[in-house]
Amino acid sequence: MAEPVLVSEQEYDTNEDGTPDSVVQAYDTDGNGVVDTVVQTSDTDYDGTADWQLVDVDANEDGWAETVVVSLDANEDGQAEVVEVFMDGDQNGQHEQLAVAEDLDGDGDYDQAHLYVDTNGDGSYDQDHYVQDTNGNGTFDEQDEIHTYVDSDGDGTFDEEVVA
Repeated sequence: MAEPVLVSEQEYDTNEDGTPDSVVQAYDTDGNGVVDTVVQTSDTDYDGTADWQLVDVDANEDGWAETVVVSLDANEDGQAEVVEVFMDGDQNGQHEQLAVAEDLDGDGDYDQAHLYVDTNGDGSYDQDHYVQDTNGNGTFDEQDEIHTYVDSDGDGTFDEEVVA
């Protein structure tokens, strides 16, 4: 496997204080000369510490990011409290799945996670598979609660819980 090659890097100083507030890096991860991954890291509160990151992965190099990862480090401790991953599994230009993990108490362990799925391809997520670390051991395991909610009438709200 080829080492990622930094193709370009751009820095932006939006508040014009002389310190870059946002850095955008473009990489060629498979060595074929085409950019397939873009990473943007930003300091939105201008305190000198990055608080969110956006990663776009265009695996098939068609110009559409099949996977997008958004990380938010709200308390700037180096650990993302919220991670969102958008996935276009069938590469049709629409993200059919969204995975979200949240560290609600900032202790470094994710307390809950959601997997949203657009099962019918209409652009709206109609299933929410939700797991919560109910025993507080810092991992999602068989002792935790798992719920599935569906939008049964297609109005954009989860109105029914499916019990397994």
